[in-house]
Amino acid sequence: TLYETFAITFGRLAVGIAMAMLVGITVGLAMGFSPRAYMALEYFVIVGLSVPSLVYALITSMWFGFGSKGPILTAFLASVAFIIMSTAEGVKSVPLSLLEMTTAFHVTRRRAIREIVLPSVLPVLFAAIRFGVASGWRGLVVSEIFAASSGAGWMIMFWYDARRLHGVVGYAIFFLLFAVVLDTIF
Repeated sequence: TLYETFAITFGRLAVGIAMAMLVGITVGLAMGFSPRAYMALEYFVIVGLSVPSLVYALITSMWFGFGSKGPILTAFLASVAFIIMSTAEGVKSVPLSLLEMTTAFHVTRRRAIREIVLPSVLPVLFAAIRFGVASGWRGLVVSEIFAASSGAGWMIMFWYDARRLHGVVGYAIFFLLFAVVLDTIF
């Protein structure tokens, strides 16, 4: 059941991270380009960064009960703030002279974003996604421990309740292997 269990967890992680990337990049770009948006959203993002994944897991499990919604939302909440802040800071670090040059040469905003801002932000964005995936992964597994009837976290809790150390250690080793593979990919 190891592969089936992890497939469920990976599916939930993929959905949560995809949502976090969509929201995080969009909001991060808005915050990076607009000082007002940055000031309005900065404290919400800081709060999002400082809330532990455990808290997200507990809250989503109480809101949604058993199923996939809680773990997916936990993965989203645990990773979206990292992606937002990194994207915003990456946009703010683009040299102002390049952006002024696009205005002088009448380059459209869309083209400037596509050809200047996004290539400048990509290294920071990949680092944010990498950290977001790691944080989302931890939150997702904790959420599955509390409020799922399937997935890797649920199986860890199953083996823990059965007082079978080999099951818990086996899943922990598989988690470590996954982390190494994920680190190699990103």
